[in-house]
Amino acid sequence: MNNLDMHLNEYVRATKSYVLFFFAIYLISPILSPYVKSMGLSDFQISLVFAILPLSIAIFAPIVGRISDKIGRDYFMYSAVIVELLSIILYLLANSPALIIIARTIDSIGIATMIVVGLAKIEDTLDGRARGRYSGLTFSFMTLGKVSGPLIGGFLADYLFIKAPFVLAGILLLLIIKIPKRANSKRVALSDFNWLRDIKEFLKYRQLKGIALLGIVFHASIPAFMVFLPLLIKEQFHLSYIYIGMAFFAFYFARLFQSVFGRWSDKNPSHIITLGAVISGVFSLLLFWAYNYWTLILLVFLKGIGESMWNVSAWTFMSRIGERHRIEGEVIGSYLSIAKIGSFLSFLVSGLVVQLYGIKYLFLIAGILLLFGIAVAYQLIKGNGKSEVM
Repeated sequence: MNNLDMHLNEYVRATKSYVLFFFAIYLISPILSPYVKSMGLSDFQISLVFAILPLSIAIFAPIVGRISDKIGRDYFMYSAVIVELLSIILYLLANSPALIIIARTIDSIGIATMIVVGLAKIEDTLDGRARGRYSGLTFSFMTLGKVSGPLIGGFLADYLFIKAPFVLAGILLLLIIKIPKRANSKRVALSDFNWLRDIKEFLKYRQLKGIALLGIVFHASIPAFMVFLPLLIKEQFHLSYIYIGMAFFAFYFARLFQSVFGRWSDKNPSHIITLGAVISGVFSLLLFWAYNYWTLILLVFLKGIGESMWNVSAWTFMSRIGERHRIEGEVIGSYLSIAKIGSFLSFLVSGLVVQLYGIKYLFLIAGILLLFGIAVAYQLIKGNGKSEVM
């Protein structure tokens, strides 16, 4: 077997595990916030529960990224699967807000680990000549899960019982558990747990500063779309779970074309980053005036196009810099830690905004932040991904 075949096989194996893991997550996405609210929590309390995920990623991502650079990705990947399976079991058993909080905390650790290590494992198998193309292909496969998972999850909740998506998610996670192969590793030092040092290293590069700013404003819109959009459809439009699944389908459908956007970003990722941010910001703003379900679906779909362009081009952009300095896992972990500050802070205030003004004001704020972010970040990111230290 030649070197190319070995890398291709590793790419396929890593992608299969990564895609199946997140398909399980997307199965429960359309029901999770209504399910949590059914435990008697207010909108503000729901925001606090969902703030656990970005906080976990902010803390664990750079540490996991750096350590996995030293001891290998497989141990972390399959530990994440086991942790996630435990959280699914707790969701199924939950009968109180306290158990929901414990389940969400464990859930967040599993997701935070897989986001960093799974993506780094995939990027390890690629070279710079086709990085954007294969990264886009991976994200396109993930989108199959993103567009089908919420639809299937919503269907199961409507036509079987509300916990059925959790059951199927647990079965899928069982299918990808396996014992990792022992890999050559470097010694882990106490300094590897200093996540602030990694963030400082990340921010030394001018272009990564721009990506960090955009990451913060993009992630600040997560509460609006992932938590309160389902509640808007359920409570204000009085529609069932399958309609929530259709909204997620519309949002993620454009990501099926990330292999195309990835090829564009191979040439100049900063241009695709900019275009994606502008598209996403404009259609987030317009969602404020969506007064019926089908208008909302159209605007969510158009916002999804912008998010897709941003997603693959930003990862391509960062991976080039990480590969050049042999700190790819560290770059991914540090970026996620910084970006999740945006969603963590947004979760803290989103519940209050909803209680005082209504859900649609979250879309308005998200659009303003995105357009402001790209206006500031453009001067930092312009270029083709060659890193510059400031």
